[in-house]
Amino acid sequence: MKLEENLDIFLKHEANIVHQYQTIKSLKDNLTEKDAVIHMDFSENYNTKYSSEVQSFHFGGSRTQISLHTVVLYTQGEIKCFATISENLNHNVPVIWAHLKPVMELLPTSIENVYFLSDGPVTQYRNKDMFFFLLCKLNEAYPNICDFTWNYHEAGHGKGAPDGIGGTCKRTADKIVALGTDIASIDDFATELNKYCPGIQIFVITEQEIDFQKKIMEDNRSNIKPFTGTLKVHQVRGSCLSNMLYMKSLSCF
Repeated sequence: MKLEENLDIFLKHEANIVHQYQTIKSLKDNLTEKDAVIHMDFSENYNTKYSSEVQSFHFGGSRTQISLHTVVLYTQGEIKCFATISENLNHNVPVIWAHLKPVMELLPTSIENVYFLSDGPVTQYRNKDMFFFLLCKLNEAYPNICDFTWNYHEAGHGKGAPDGIGGTCKRTADKIVALGTDIASIDDFATELNKYCPGIQIFVITEQEIDFQKKIMEDNRSNIKPFTGTLKVHQVRGSCLSNMLYMKSLSCF
């Protein structure tokens, strides 16, 4: 009886999984020179390490944590990988846009349509602050962008290529430490990854840039309104020609 009661919910969940994967794969397979897909995720924080540690520090020392935000950028005929790192461990909207800034600034000038792709935690990518930024600040910050969508994987099924970048960075760093090099700071981490991960572009995100993004949100806090039904949204669509966002239960292009 319990299975029968939950069968509709389960089947809808499965249908959402299949639809989101198939639709996004089709999008990637049919990109034009004006399109870019930005697939992103936060990786688990990296703890700084020394090649030789006293026992008390190894098991109980206070280590510096480094936040990693990983991105795979798809354009017509090209794929690029990015890892942006910061000592700020928050994953809120101002921090996300601080992490995305280096990627956005490297978009080819031909790009007019951007398709963001992520999982959908309401504390990170899917919330009223993100909706506000997309509607009111995206075109102001990046005027080349005419149309955009933000697409969310079905809950529990957001693993993808960005996770591989995070894993590669952390495994590489651990191997470097095992071979005798200390990674005691964010600068050490960036230096070693730039040296040993040439296929991944590494950027350090400063606290000043995060503060700049925070101020944007704080100055507009009174204008940010919640959207009823946020958890059901799998695509947010907007355009520089309109002052409206369109919320959709499934992605379509």
